[in-house]
Amino acid sequence: MSTLRVLIATALLLISTVCLTSAAMGADQMLVVRMTGKATGQTRSIPVIEETGTTEGNCFDVELLDPKNNTHLGTASRCFTDVKTAQEGLAWTETSFLTLQGGTIVARSRATLQPLLEVVDNMTHLIGAVPAPYATNLLVAHNTEQFKKMPGRLRFGGVVDLSNFHEKNELVFDDIAVITFADSHESVKLAQASLQEANLYTGDIDGILGPNTIAAIRKYQTKHGLPVTGELDEATRKALGTP
Repeated sequence: MSTLRVLIATALLLISTVCLTSAAMGADQMLVVRMTGKATGQTRSIPVIEETGTTEGNCFDVELLDPKNNTHLGTASRCFTDVKTAQEGLAWTETSFLTLQGGTIVARSRATLQPLLEVVDNMTHLIGAVPAPYATNLLVAHNTEQFKKMPGRLRFGGVVDLSNFHEKNELVFDDIAVITFADSHESVKLAQASLQEANLYTGDIDGILGPNTIAAIRKYQTKHGLPVTGELDEATRKALGTP
């Protein structure tokens, strides 16, 4: 099987599973890009990883293409941290910066690599990252321009060449990323439902961020030691488990 066929199969699988989740979540936008190229890692700053306190990553710059016609869309910086051995492959935390004409999308995923049973077009490993269902892994506080404050999910899968990784810190990527943005109205409805289950909200599940919802959010933030903003910020959405 060629790399192209692997990518097509990966894209179809990612899009089909994303569409099922998006239908349930009411997502209103989807973006599909191809991340490809050879890159040598460079140490750069990243948004802090709360669980480990990590603030720097081993970053690789690749090109973003439209998977339909391979036209240039932008660039991506893929920063790896907290790398661990996982059976015959590797697992790491990837912070991805996707810079497009309309702004930058920042996401964080736990990615895994496993050897291919057979080398495909000089590619040696499968790579992939799938966030938990209904979870957002976009770092919305770091998104810019048209993507600013837009919650959602990024998942990716494809192939990578690790032949020169250990000696030269060099990787070759060719994978598909699917980004879905959650409808803010639906996000508020899900937050309201979670707050209602916690006995902090007694109003209607209407998706409106009104005074009663804001008051319930502030109570939730106070109860859980979060910054009391009254907003569905990144930390609050993560705690509530909503996009």
